[in-house]
Amino acid sequence: MQSAATMASAVTAVTGGRAVRCGAWVAVLTVVCGCAGKSTAPPPAAPPPAVAPAPVAQRHEADDDPNVNPVALRLHDLAGPLLEYFAVYRQFPAALEDLRTARIVSSDAVLTDPSSGLRFAYTPDGPTVPGYTGRLLASQSDRSDPRGVWVLLVSQPKGARHWIAEVHRVAPRLMPVP
Repeated sequence: MQSAATMASAVTAVTGGRAVRCGAWVAVLTVVCGCAGKSTAPPPAAPPPAVAPAPVAQRHEADDDPNVNPVALRLHDLAGPLLEYFAVYRQFPAALEDLRTARIVSSDAVLTDPSSGLRFAYTPDGPTVPGYTGRLLASQSDRSDPRGVWVLLVSQPKGARHWIAEVHRVAPRLMPVP
């Protein structure tokens, strides 16, 4: 094999040009350094790590979040039609079915607890729940979860014409008897 200097002088002698001489040096250095012929493609990516299911404790924490829990989300969805009904009729409906009669909801899905398939318990003149603002308007019919019952509470601030709807998980011991 020729030395890098010999190869460079041979290339310069043949071409006689300065620009080509610089290019020749780059080529020579590439060959000498051993970079020529190697692939510039990145190495194959490692397979993604397997995703393990969340520990039970983490699943329960997420399940307690009213912005994630499917029952709480459904109660949030129910709050809109109930408040719309109140805006039109100046009272809450006597029964959840009145939302369908008034054509405010088109499906029973919003009236149904997704965890049990049961219709939400509903009381238009609901009782208050100790420790919470407002009155109980709707809740899960199945009250067997020891962590609590998802409820929809509504309140009207003094002097205000609007209502505020909130969804909370209430401890079973605080729930009024149906």
